[in-house]
Amino acid sequence: MNAKKVQSLATQGLYAVTRYKPEKKPSKNNAQLIYASAACLFVAYLQRELRDVVSINVDNALMDSLCLIIEGVKSVPNRPVEPRALGTSFGCSEYGLLDGVAHIMSVIFSDPKSVVYMSDSSKRNHRFLEGDSRNLFRISLELLRDSDSKIELSPNGVQTLLRCAQQVLQQEREQENSMNLFIEPIAPYSGQPQGSLTLIALVCRHLGTDYLHELHDWPESRGGGAVGVSAHLTIICQIITDSFRLANPNSAEDDAVVRDIQQILYKEKLMEMLVQALDYTEIAFWGTPFAIISKLVNSSQHFAKAFVDGGGLEPNRIQRVLDVKKSSTGLISDGLNVLSQLARLSKDFYPAIHGANLYDTFAVLFQQTEKEIRGKMCTLIGNLCKHSPYFYEPMSKYKLVDGLVNCCNDKDAYTQKFSAFAVGNAAFHSDYLYADLKPSIPAILKLLSSSDDKTRQNAAGALSNFVRNGDQLVDKLVEYRAAEALLNMLKNDKASLKSIIVITINSFCVYPVFRDKLVSSGLLQVIDELESDPSTCNDATIKKYVGRIKDRINQG
Repeated sequence: MNAKKVQSLATQGLYAVTRYKPEKKPSKNNAQLIYASAACLFVAYLQRELRDVVSINVDNALMDSLCLIIEGVKSVPNRPVEPRALGTSFGCSEYGLLDGVAHIMSVIFSDPKSVVYMSDSSKRNHRFLEGDSRNLFRISLELLRDSDSKIELSPNGVQTLLRCAQQVLQQEREQENSMNLFIEPIAPYSGQPQGSLTLIALVCRHLGTDYLHELHDWPESRGGGAVGVSAHLTIICQIITDSFRLANPNSAEDDAVVRDIQQILYKEKLMEMLVQALDYTEIAFWGTPFAIISKLVNSSQHFAKAFVDGGGLEPNRIQRVLDVKKSSTGLISDGLNVLSQLARLSKDFYPAIHGANLYDTFAVLFQQTEKEIRGKMCTLIGNLCKHSPYFYEPMSKYKLVDGLVNCCNDKDAYTQKFSAFAVGNAAFHSDYLYADLKPSIPAILKLLSSSDDKTRQNAAGALSNFVRNGDQLVDKLVEYRAAEALLNMLKNDKASLKSIIVITINSFCVYPVFRDKLVSSGLLQVIDELESDPSTCNDATIKKYVGRIKDRINQG
């Protein structure tokens, strides 16, 4: 490469940019304007790709020229759609007259030492973007606000302006330890009140279904198609993801900003737009948008409802999210998180989950080698059984309990813990699944000796539910000495777990075979010790259920 020739070309390009003068009578075919716009694109390319050879000095003269070019483009009458359509009916620009300006702006905003970030040393109080004397950032946002198929921005140009916003927000976070720009008002659309449009709202609006539809139908070779939509979606999702990260974790101000951002995201119907956006891109690019969906669903029941109402549980979408042949582990994990949260929040979501027809998929997920997926499947089943027995019948029909039972014997501690939780809920509401759950008894009893407190607690709770709704499992529990295991746990486990053990023993004492075995094994002596132990004697739950146990024994 001849460095001198490249530098000479860059100089010529900059000359064309800085020497541009607006026409007195704007026309559709302004050669000087087209030349200056193309020069911007060329100079930006050289700076970005050949930065070791070319270095642009950003000064007020260059920024003034960019502003003049923008005004020149705005003053030009709308060019006919036909020359720009290139064989389609939508009219997106392959190259827009503002693309070069957008790329130059991106070069400027990407440099943390750029003049726009410099502070005036003569001032005592400084503000971010103090050096942006020509308001280039504001202008870039206004171009984004007005971007459509008629303005001189190609899809690539729109993405570049979104990148500008991302770059400035990153610099605010790094240089000012702040994130106020996310919610700072910008000039609204014509006819709308001041303060009605913020930067984060503007970013959200670039997920509009109409725009994504047009972009998807635009040729992939020209920046459209599924690849073009994915590039567009990725930038927006990166900005939104950054809006969740506190610049200063200990800042009450940042906490308030994040709350305001979430309210704006809800008002702008971000959830619905993200769900619809999935239809225009390939599954390989679903990870980032669905991670946002998962975070929002877990943050608020309002977002959870918006996900369901927006079609998030339509089979053609959620089944693809959980497709082990095409989806990444991260995407599947987020999909299970969303389903689990919906099930946990309310039984009102049960019909929509059932309508997604995911039972065969669940059976496959139980068999995955990734322990994270198996564990999350257990959590999901537990939450599907939380509010009612709605899912008991399909769980039996599709043999999902078999997968749950296998997880009780899993080597992974996380999976063990949540399998015990799920088994307990599967036995809570009725005896419908008792026969399916019978094979889990040996594993659940083994989990009473787990090193994890929560696992032992879940296992004890599951045993209580095994006798809650009938005696179908009594013989099996007797065979595996369940009563003796519980009594041993009551003697030796931590005080914090003894309340759940007492509850379970009370449930067992309903049945004479357990009651007699417990009494003969020294239950009353252990109860006396509980009532005299300072760590347990004042526990209201223990007092309540010890009283019930004594009543059952006396009445027996």
